[in-house]
Amino acid sequence: MIAKRNNRIILIFITILLTVSQSCNFDQVESKYSDFKSADKDRLFEKGWIPSDLVFNSMTNIYQRTNHDLNSCIFNYDLAQTDLEKLKEKVMQSTMKFEKLHSMKISSDWIKSVNGLNHYYFVRPNRNDTVYLAIDENNNRIYGWRK
Repeated sequence: MIAKRNNRIILIFITILLTVSQSCNFDQVESKYSDFKSADKDRLFEKGWIPSDLVFNSMTNIYQRTNHDLNSCIFNYDLAQTDLEKLKEKVMQSTMKFEKLHSMKISSDWIKSVNGLNHYYFVRPNRNDTVYLAIDENNNRIYGWRK
């Protein structure tokens, strides 16, 4: 009788543990930096989530969330007006709107901000990789995502 009860408790514990571990995504990494210098010092750009063609020294308020399992990420940052104009020369207009990335925790404010903007895409040279962007020209803010 006691053995059956202990087995039941163990089974319940294992079930709860498996449920909790599946609902958590341990491969999501969130990074925040006040400016380019601090992000570069931490080697954020070497990881390639934000393509080097879209990286500028004037970047501030840098935010990045990645999901390694899904090979996807979101990011945003502010730019000086001159660099914003340079960035716009590198991207193509798109009609595609942001679609929530599977299993990524993204704030509803981020999604709301992105969906109200003009959308673009950038194809990385020599790679089969596309980065999608939304540009807030009033605040010189760039939002990006990779699926």
